[in-house]
Amino acid sequence: MTVSVRADPGSAVRVGVRDWTSITLAVIGIGHLAMSPVLYGDQISDVLGAGLIAQIEADAAAKAERSAAFWYVTAGLAMLLLAALVRALERSPAGIPRYLSVAFAALGAWGVVLMPASGFWAFFVLAAIAWRSARPR
Repeated sequence: MTVSVRADPGSAVRVGVRDWTSITLAVIGIGHLAMSPVLYGDQISDVLGAGLIAQIEADAAAKAERSAAFWYVTAGLAMLLLAALVRALERSPAGIPRYLSVAFAALGAWGVVLMPASGFWAFFVLAAIAWRSARPR
């Protein structure tokens, strides 16, 4: 199944069933980046206001919160990067490997065990989408 979405009369963006793994990863990444100012606005402002360079560990009292903000933003950026790589795999003749879905489930399990009240649950959905999207070998 393929859905065509026309941006203008001369072009079409095709989204197929096998594209949803990269789209889901991108949504997770964008969600992280969008929520960063909401969850860590003060820490981000502090780091930017102090000059950005080497500011995560500059204030010992704020190090833990600034570190959390840094890793939250970095995780969002990493998800977007991974989404781009997965998109390339989805578009290749080989497709995404099935083991990638197992890796997403393992990452979800790791995160849920350590932080049950978190967004790591999304990785189980991602794993199921990747499993369905993977081409059998």
